[in-house]
Amino acid sequence: MPRPARKTAVVGKDGSAQILSGARVVLVIRAIALGGAYLVAVLLARFMGAEEFGRWSFVMGATSLLSVMAALGLPLAVVRFVSEEPAATSGAALRRRLRAAPVLIGLAGILLSCIGTVLLVSKGGMMAGASIPTLAAVFVIGPLLALASWYGGLALAYGAMTRAFAHEALRPVLLLLIVGACWRAGCSRSSDTAFAAVAASLLVILLLQSAWSGRWTGGGLARPDTLRRWLPVSFPLLGIGLCATFIAQMGILVTGWMLGPAEAGPYAAANRLAVLLTIPLGVVNSAAAPRFAAYLARRQFRGLQAMLAS
Repeated sequence: MPRPARKTAVVGKDGSAQILSGARVVLVIRAIALGGAYLVAVLLARFMGAEEFGRWSFVMGATSLLSVMAALGLPLAVVRFVSEEPAATSGAALRRRLRAAPVLIGLAGILLSCIGTVLLVSKGGMMAGASIPTLAAVFVIGPLLALASWYGGLALAYGAMTRAFAHEALRPVLLLLIVGACWRAGCSRSSDTAFAAVAASLLVILLLQSAWSGRWTGGGLARPDTLRRWLPVSFPLLGIGLCATFIAQMGILVTGWMLGPAEAGPYAAANRLAVLLTIPLGVVNSAAAPRFAAYLARRQFRGLQAMLAS
């Protein structure tokens, strides 16, 4: 008598098992990231004071908004385009576009950082009177954030959940280590040191991400004009991401601009707690995004409906 087939963890048509597995990974990483971000906020506010912490929070909110603009929606669009390529790991055209995307994002980030830095150092701006090293650190934060977002989206497109979100958990850890080392070395406990620490931590993360992505891109760079087919899709996604980021950062930006950094500091610390409410929705969306894109690319609408219903 033949032995009954053993039940395996193979997913059915709805793909719910993969989604749940990915959601667990994303949940753990996001919990570490948000816990680390909150710890960073508490420690920086404690050691820098309300005014310096408010200045740091305002500038980081502004650079986050600029980084979303610089990314051009490509971190979201890449999930769809990779799903449309059955042999994505060996497709020369896809690899060329994947190598061109960071070039275009970097150029857009530099342009937007120029505009943002001018606004910040203008009369009455939050960075008026800042030193050249501090302005240089602030200048590179936006492009580095945009590139980190791109590499995270690339890893998500290939289903590498840990690599897709690891930078969110690494960032506060590296920031605390670097800023703590700087303060112990005698650097001023001000937002200037914190900006330099943010830039250094993002640079380390970007180097790690670019090394991880070599298996998908083949390494190297390519001309950004190969992305003409992607941009009509990425721009609407840019609008969605920009609105979401603006809503998240609007309170800090308006408070800092209208009332000054001393008032923005306490508001920014309280705003960290509100972000916790978005964890469940963000976890499910992130884990399900590659599956959504695969169903849509193959026009398997029944499978998509079954997955949404589950």
